[in-house]
Amino acid sequence: MAGADLPKIPRRSGRYALPSTLAVVTAVLELPSEFGATSLTGKLWDVSSTGCCVAFPGLHRMDLPGLGHLTITHPFLAEIHVLGVELRWADAFTHSTFVGMLFSPEPLAEGTFLDGYMQSSWADGEVTTMLDLNG
Repeated sequence: MAGADLPKIPRRSGRYALPSTLAVVTAVLELPSEFGATSLTGKLWDVSSTGCCVAFPGLHRMDLPGLGHLTITHPFLAEIHVLGVELRWADAFTHSTFVGMLFSPEPLAEGTFLDGYMQSSWADGEVTTMLDLNG
């Protein structure tokens, strides 16, 4: 996958996995291309104040590093946020492609519905599965 030789720079802020079995937060990634914009729809896998990881169904080639726009939609309300993103890494796992990105040019503003996911209370008593993407 393109970008495999890039250093994997972790986000410096805490990452919060989303409860995908309770509510799927839709994320649509728009990438510029020579033939117009390419659009991929997936679900928000984790989030922090500085970036996120999105799981897209299927195996996708990513040109990294890259710039795009991410539209994040609340699963039940009409709250939508469009953010500039910098794609930092991508890994294919089974039938999904996970893409890590930084919010750019600014971190995520406070006061969005994502604030609720960046608290540990939703996960109390829940089992969290960590995927080993390296092996």
